[in-house]
Amino acid sequence: MFEIFSIQTINDPNNAYFINRNEYWSIKKMNVTFSSIEQAKQFIINQSCSFRTELPNLLIGLTNEEKEKMIQRFCFDDDVFLTRRRFFIGYPPTEKIINQLKKENINVET
Repeated sequence: MFEIFSIQTINDPNNAYFINRNEYWSIKKMNVTFSSIEQAKQFIINQSCSFRTELPNLLIGLTNEEKEKMIQRFCFDDDVFLTRRRFFIGYPPTEKIINQLKKENINVET
């Protein structure tokens, strides 16, 4: 069985103008399981394409073939997008995410 986890971000409500904004991240196990990896991947793609991530903006102006490649890169294959992903098969790789955030010069407190 394949479980899906999501990362939810909450902006600091005390910083209304988002200058040096703070975000709080919460990892939640979603109330869905799948018997095949293909089903789990399709669920993640559907969720990621429904404006819950930055993915829809990245698909603008791409051909269908380019869109398919970008979806795979964003959702599964390319760690460049790791900090932008919000859905994972299994528990998210938090250490990798923290390291990537630090590479992007984002201060991380755990």
